[in-house]
Amino acid sequence: MKNICLVTFSLIFVLLLLMQSVVFAEESYKIGSLLPLTGDSAPMGLSMQSGVRLAIRDVNLAGGILGRKLTCVYRDSGSMPTPAVDATMKLVKVDKVPYVIGGFSSGVTMAAAKGVTIPNKTVQIGQGTTSPLLSVMKDDDYFFRACMHDLYQGAAVAEMMWEEGARKITLAYANNPYGLGIADATAQRFEELGGEILAKVPHELGRPSYKAELSMTFAPKPDAVPMIVYPEDMIIMGKQAIAMGYGPDVIPWYGVDAWMAPEVVEGIGAENLEGLKGTASGVLKGPSLETFREEYKEEFGEFPPKPFIEPGYDAVVAFAVAVARSGKLPEELTPKDIRDNMRPANNAPGKKFYAGPEEIKKGLEWAKQGIDTDYVGVASTVEFDKYGDVVGAVSVWQIIEGEIVVIKNLLPEPVSREKLGPRYLP
Repeated sequence: MKNICLVTFSLIFVLLLLMQSVVFAEESYKIGSLLPLTGDSAPMGLSMQSGVRLAIRDVNLAGGILGRKLTCVYRDSGSMPTPAVDATMKLVKVDKVPYVIGGFSSGVTMAAAKGVTIPNKTVQIGQGTTSPLLSVMKDDDYFFRACMHDLYQGAAVAEMMWEEGARKITLAYANNPYGLGIADATAQRFEELGGEILAKVPHELGRPSYKAELSMTFAPKPDAVPMIVYPEDMIIMGKQAIAMGYGPDVIPWYGVDAWMAPEVVEGIGAENLEGLKGTASGVLKGPSLETFREEYKEEFGEFPPKPFIEPGYDAVVAFAVAVARSGKLPEELTPKDIRDNMRPANNAPGKKFYAGPEEIKKGLEWAKQGIDTDYVGVASTVEFDKYGDVVGAVSVWQIIEGEIVVIKNLLPEPVSREKLGPRYLP
């Protein structure tokens, strides 16, 4: 009996070792997502997350990376710097991810980068974070960006206002890196065109009233006002501006990516915003966009009129081919491996591939063989420059019969960093 028990124990022990070996052999690649699921920017977070989820599905349908599955840990930035830093610390220290996609809002992203990912040498890639100030952080090349930045968007906003007859403007902007970056870029291009900046009025986030700021913004009687504001604040500000006699029918407002959301239109009242125009992260026409839109509809339904969904998809694919090119399995992969392969796995003149499982499978196989690849993404060409930025398209949207409608995508000449001054230079 004793011998039987000993044999049984030995068999169980061997079986457990085998099971452990199988689990280890099947260890997945793991990345992190940092997006606003609560707080002021929550209307953007869940929709942006869907782009990440779709790309992870496609990578796994393509056979995974080096035969291993890709998974993602999703954490909430809370729309503010402090909870974002806490969430990022959990991604890096608890979840042990080598790659963080996020976030939304440049102030939140900068806090997470400077507080966590840069000092821990973890790769971070912005999904909906557009301030040109992020490009010049001292990051040892661990920060990238999958979306356009505001040297493009600021140019587009300024040129649109000028083309529509504005010659003097004031700017209402969030007092954080995002608001400052786009305000500076917009003002620079508008002055280059011959326009006059009457005032630049910052505001703090999350306040119950913005009447004082609105008076300073509209009292100089500008021809137009770019409203560089986050969703919940824009609802408050929009209602108060209309009540004070500063509605867009009196002095035209121009929107930006930060509040391109149906929740804002509903909150202020569609009837008050009819015809209003704005800008946001754009897309590039081509095979990747066509595939992405078809897949999105099959997986999630109608595509929402919100920005920064596509860059999340591109950020996942960029990671996948960078890892495949490194040849490292999950248990040996380091953030440095990812960083060092981001450009050769995604930039020209490598072999081109596009969105979708079949195309991604080709790109992963080429990268595995050590062949340089060139991912042509959904939101951009995904050509990372020396700052880690991509050349991003800008969309122009308009509120038509209560709906946010993208009327065109364009690629403006970006505002010069040199003209913006030393703050925007390395």
